[in-house]
Amino acid sequence: MKAAILIVAVLAGFLSAWPPLLAAEDSSLPGVDEPVQPPSSQGAPPEVPPPPVLTAKTAADWFAEAAKMESTDPAAACRCYEQGIALSPDNVDMQMACGAACERAKMSAVALSAYMAAHVLRPTAGTYEQTARLLYEQGFVRDAAYRAQEGAGKYPDSATLNLLAARVLISAGNPAAAVPLLQKAVSAKAADADTWVLLGRALDLAGNRTEAVKAFNAALAIDGMNRDALMGRDRILSGALAVGGLMIMPAAGWIRMDDTLRDTRTGMSARLVTGLSGSSEEAARACVTQVFPGAGKDPFPLEEHGVSTPRKGAFASVRMTMAEPDGGAPTTLKSVSALAFDVDGVTAALVTEDAKDAAAALDMLTGLLGRVMAVRQVAGTPSKGVMR
Repeated sequence: MKAAILIVAVLAGFLSAWPPLLAAEDSSLPGVDEPVQPPSSQGAPPEVPPPPVLTAKTAADWFAEAAKMESTDPAAACRCYEQGIALSPDNVDMQMACGAACERAKMSAVALSAYMAAHVLRPTAGTYEQTARLLYEQGFVRDAAYRAQEGAGKYPDSATLNLLAARVLISAGNPAAAVPLLQKAVSAKAADADTWVLLGRALDLAGNRTEAVKAFNAALAIDGMNRDALMGRDRILSGALAVGGLMIMPAAGWIRMDDTLRDTRTGMSARLVTGLSGSSEEAARACVTQVFPGAGKDPFPLEEHGVSTPRKGAFASVRMTMAEPDGGAPTTLKSVSALAFDVDGVTAALVTEDAKDAAAALDMLTGLLGRVMAVRQVAGTPSKGVMR
C-alpha cells in the first residue's frame, strides 16, 4: 500500500514539471499564455494558373510546316513530311513531296521508299519516272530498266519517260529495246540534238550502223559542233571501207584491218575488193583468177559459179589440190572463194581463203554480206542506206 502511494506521488511531481521542460528545449514555441498569430497576407503563395490545353498536330499541320522548310532546311522538311505521312499514309502527293525533299537532303534511301510507297498507292507516269530514275542512280540497273520500260509501255506519250527508259536500257545492255523508245522521243521532240545523239548511240550498239550515222548527222544538222555526234559518226566511218561513192561498214562483231574484215568471234577474215568492172559474175571470176591465174582451166576448174544469193550476187570458188603419193584422197593446199555483189551500181567482192571448201565459204560470205551496211556519202550527209 505504501509503495502505491509512493508511485502516485512521483508521477504527480513529474507532470507538474513537464511544461517548463518543453519551453527550455524550444524557446521558439509560444508560451501557454501567448496567442498564436495568424499568418501574414504578404507571405501567401501566388495563385497557380490552370495548365494549358494541348492540341495535337494534324497531318495537314505537319505538311504545311514541311512546305515552309523545303527550301531552307530540306532535312527538317523531310522529317515533318514523315510525321504527317504517319498520320495520313494514303496521301500520294505528300509521299512524292517527301521523296523530293529527302532527295534534296541527300537522303536517297528515304526518298526511294517514299516514291515507291506513292507508286504502290497510285501508279502514274511521275511515280514510274521517279522510282526508275532513283533505282538507276542507286545502282539497281536491272530493276530500273524493268520499271522504266513498264512505265514507257503504259504511258507511251511521255517523252521524259521514254528518254529515261532508253538511257536505262542502254546501260542495262539492251540497246535494241531502247531504239523504238528513242524514235518516239525524236518524233515528239525533233529539235533536240542530244536525243538524236542518244538514238545514234543505241543504233550503233545494236549493230545498225547505217541508221546510227543518220541519227548522228541529224544531231549535227541541229548543232554542228555537237561533240558527241561528231565523235559517234567519225568512230563508225573510220572503220568503214570506201566503195566508189559508198562507205561499206562492217557488221557487229567484225573489225576493219586495212582492206580486210575480221570476225573477232571466229577469227575468220574476208578481203573487200573494189574497183571491179563488169557483172558480178565476171567480178567473182576475176577475183579468184587473180590468185590462181589458171582458174577456169584445167587443172584448176571453178567448183561453183553464178550461184544466186539473197543479194543477187555471184559466187566463184577454186581449190588447188595435190594427190597423195599412195593414191589416196587429194589434199587441199589452198582454196579461194569470192562473192561479188552490186551496191547501187558499184561492183565489189568479198574474198576469203579461210574456208575449207566452197560450201563453207559461201555460207560465211553470204552471212557477212547480209549484215554489211553501206551508206552513200553526199557532202557528209548519208542518204537512205541501200544495204543493212
